[in-house]
Amino acid sequence: MKILGTSRPLPLPLYNNSPPFTHPHFSPSNFPSTHYSHKFSQSMAACIDISRTTDSSQLSQRPNISQPDEVLYKYGSFCRSTFPNNVSSVPLNKNHTKTIPTRKSVDFSLEEKEEVGALWLKMKEEARLDAEQEPILSNYYYSSIFSHNSFESALANHLSIKLGNPSLPGSTLFDIIMAVLVEDQGIMIAVKEDLNAAKERDPACISYVHCFLNFKGFLACQSHRVAHNLWCQGRKVLALLIQNRVSQVFDVDIHPGAKIGSGILFDHATGVIVGETAVIGNNVSILHNVTLGGTGKASGDRHPKIGDGVLIGAGTCILGNIKIGDGAKIGAGSVVLKDVPPRTTAVGNPARLLQLGELSQIVVSSPEAAKEVMKTHDINFANRPFLLAAEIILYNSSDIAFAPYGGYWRQLRKVCTLELLSTKRVQSFQSIREENVSSLIRSIYSNTGLEINLGEMLCNLSYNITLRTAFAGRCNQHEAFISFVKKFVESLAGFSIADLFPSIKLLHVISGMRAKLDRFHHDLDSMLESIIEEHRASNADLENSDDETDDLLDVLLNLQDYGGLEFPLTTDNIKAVILVSSLMSHVLVVYIHVCILL
Repeated sequence: MKILGTSRPLPLPLYNNSPPFTHPHFSPSNFPSTHYSHKFSQSMAACIDISRTTDSSQLSQRPNISQPDEVLYKYGSFCRSTFPNNVSSVPLNKNHTKTIPTRKSVDFSLEEKEEVGALWLKMKEEARLDAEQEPILSNYYYSSIFSHNSFESALANHLSIKLGNPSLPGSTLFDIIMAVLVEDQGIMIAVKEDLNAAKERDPACISYVHCFLNFKGFLACQSHRVAHNLWCQGRKVLALLIQNRVSQVFDVDIHPGAKIGSGILFDHATGVIVGETAVIGNNVSILHNVTLGGTGKASGDRHPKIGDGVLIGAGTCILGNIKIGDGAKIGAGSVVLKDVPPRTTAVGNPARLLQLGELSQIVVSSPEAAKEVMKTHDINFANRPFLLAAEIILYNSSDIAFAPYGGYWRQLRKVCTLELLSTKRVQSFQSIREENVSSLIRSIYSNTGLEINLGEMLCNLSYNITLRTAFAGRCNQHEAFISFVKKFVESLAGFSIADLFPSIKLLHVISGMRAKLDRFHHDLDSMLESIIEEHRASNADLENSDDETDDLLDVLLNLQDYGGLEFPLTTDNIKAVILVSSLMSHVLVVYIHVCILL
C-alpha cells in the first residue's frame, strides 16, 4: 500500500476484526519489514532557499512551483510573523552545491553505536512485556515498535505521527526525519543519552519504551534535534515549520537554532521556551515553564549558555547572554540576570547566590520550597555534601545515609525496606520493645516520690532497643559501643573548616581532623570487627534457627553470603549500615529531649 506523493510503503494495518495478536511471536523475523526510501519526493519535499529573491505574490502563478510548495509557504507565513517575504523553491538535488555552512560530520565509535542497538533491543523487550500485560495495546505496540527494523525508523514514525497535519503530511515528515537520522548518527547517540537521563533522573519513568512513546519533553527534544540539523543545512524554513508544530503539539518552543547537548531531561516540559542563540550543555535537567530568553535589548548572541549538569527549577527565567556554570542549581521561580558560577545555587527574584566555602547552600523556609526540594527535585538533592567524618568513619560513605545516589544506594534502600524494616521484621522485635518499655515503667514506678532524670531514662530505652534489634543481646561491649556512637555524632555535627573546602586536602591535615578521625575509626573498627566475629561464631553453633528471631546483623550477614545482590555487601558495608542504624537511635534520643523541653 502506498500514499500518493511518497515512495514509502505503509506497514500492514491491524483492524479490529484481525486475528488476535499472539505475544510469543514478537520477533522481528515474524513481521513484514518496512522499507524506506531516502530520496524525497520532488513534489512533497522541497528545499526552500531564502538566498533567492522572488516576489511572493507571484509564487502561485509560476508554472514550475508545485502546489505543495505553495502550501508550505502559506502555512509558514500564517504561523510565523518572521517568515521571509521573498522565497523561491528549488527541488532537492544532491548534486546541488550548497553555499551555506553545514553541520560537521562526527565519527562515532562502534561501541557507541552498539549501545544504541542494545537500547533498542531493551525497548522491544519492554514493549513485549507491556503488550502481554495489556493485550489491548498489542496493535499500538506493533505499529510503534515491532513493525520497525531499526531504532531510527521507530523514532521517525512516532514523531511523524505526532507532528503531521494536512499542511505538512506525516508521510513527508517521516522521509525528512528518517533521512536526517540516517545522515547524522550523532542524533541517535544523543537520543540514547536522553532516554538514560529520563530513566535515571525521573522517578515517573517506569521504562525506556514508556518514555519513548509518552514523554512529551523527550519527544520535543528529539524533534528539535531534527529541526536543528535542517537549520544547520540552511533549510531554515522547513526547520521553523517543524518547530512551530512542536510548539503546537507539545507546548514546548525551542528555536531550531539553539544548541542542545545530550543527556537532557525536560521534566513535564510544558511551557519551556529556548531562544535561538541559547546553548544547553550535557546532562541538564529543566523543569516546566522555564524560559531561556533574551532581554529584548540586545541582538545577535543574546541568549543564555547553560553548562553541564545544571538543574533549572520550574518557573525560572534566565535572560540575556549570561553563563550558568557547570553543576549549578537554579531554584524554582528564580529570575537570573547575571552569570552563575559553577556548583552554586541561585534562588529568588532576582536570584541570590548562597555560598559557604566551596559549597552552595539553599535556605528552605516555606512549604512550597520544601516541596520543590523534597519531592519535585528529590533526586537532584539526593546527594549529601562531602563530610570528612562520614568519609572516614563510614567506610567511604558506604552507608544508606551518606552514600551517593546511584545503583548501590538504591540497593541499600531496597534492603532496608524489604529486609531490615519490613512489617514482618518489625513485628518480630515486638517482644524486645515491650520488654524494655515495661522495664522503664517499673523503674519509674519504683521511684515514686523521687526525682528522676526522665530524659536519660528515655535515652537508655532507645539505645537498649536499638542494640537488642541490631545484635540480639550478643554484644559484650554495650556501654563502649554507645560511647562510640555519641562521639561519632559529635564528629558529624561539629564544625570543621576542612568540610567547607573539600578540594583542599591540605586543610584536613593542618586542622588535625584527619588524624583524629583516623584514630577514632581504628578503635571503632576493631570493636565492630569483634562483634561481627562473635556473631559468626554464635551462628555457627546455632542450627535450624528461626528467621523471625534473626537480628539486623544476622540479616546483613545472610545477604552477604547468600543474597546474590547486584552490588555484593562487604564487611565494611555491613559495619557502615549498623553504625547508621545506631545513629538513627541517637537522632530519636535528641527528638525525645526536644519533646520533653517543649
